[in-house]
Amino acid sequence: MKQKRDRIAPDFHKMHKDMEDMHDFWCNGSEPGSDTNRMETKLCADWYAKEEHRRDALQNQKPLPKLTEEEHPPIEEVDDMHREWCSLDENAPTIPCKMW
Repeated sequence: MKQKRDRIAPDFHKMHKDMEDMHDFWCNGSEPGSDTNRMETKLCADWYAKEEHRRDALQNQKPLPKLTEEEHPPIEEVDDMHREWCSLDENAPTIPCKMW
């Protein structure tokens, strides 16, 4: 028989803020003064298109909405974003880096 584990409720506000910060960092240019703009990529375009859904999830303290098969961005884009975001020491303790 499996034992029930006590689970700590996730801090939804921190999770959502960390995810927003990571996507802003990646999609709008990762370095101060950078002219890198990835808003046309599937990852960024879909992220910002779902802003209302994310706000609703936060308001109701729920996880981020699941993506459909067609909505999933290329995993390479997601890997690159996490790798760059999490390589910065100040981002290492964020939820996206702990979960990735």
